[in-house]
Amino acid sequence: RVGSSRTIVIGGIVIGVAMGMLSVRQTTFWRNDEALFGHVLEGYPESVTARVSLSVWYRESGRIDEEEKVLKDGLVYSHDTALLLGLGSVANRKGKQDEAMTYYKEAEKGDPENPEPYFYQASLAEEKGDEASAESLFAKAADLDPSYVAALNNLGSIALDRGDNAKAAEL
Repeated sequence: RVGSSRTIVIGGIVIGVAMGMLSVRQTTFWRNDEALFGHVLEGYPESVTARVSLSVWYRESGRIDEEEKVLKDGLVYSHDTALLLGLGSVANRKGKQDEAMTYYKEAEKGDPENPEPYFYQASLAEEKGDEASAESLFAKAADLDPSYVAALNNLGSIALDRGDNAKAAEL
């Protein structure tokens, strides 16, 4: 019986040490979002979700060139709306508004029932001072998704700026 107990204790210690070593390895392997999503992309380079998630991590880390690269590299596999909108946002933050609009329109063309490309185009038009285009595009986004609060909020702000309180109130 003593031999059995000793074997069980030694077996438990060996298993505990092995689990600890695996835990340390896993923690270093997945140390941050860059490592996590980078490893996912090594196995599944077509993963839009991993690319967009990694691009967000790069953006939050102030690494705009890496953000742009990971999104552009994804276009080899798919011209997914999320990739195109992300690239448009990168271009806009780099001061390339025409390039940004090109990406937003490509996203619209590929997914015309999605309100997001219209919202991004509207936001850019508003940035450029083109209120008429902004209003039309925000309205299109809201028509496609009547619960799209950001589009409705922007339409209300435009109406208020115009002095149309009744229109703003109905939105």
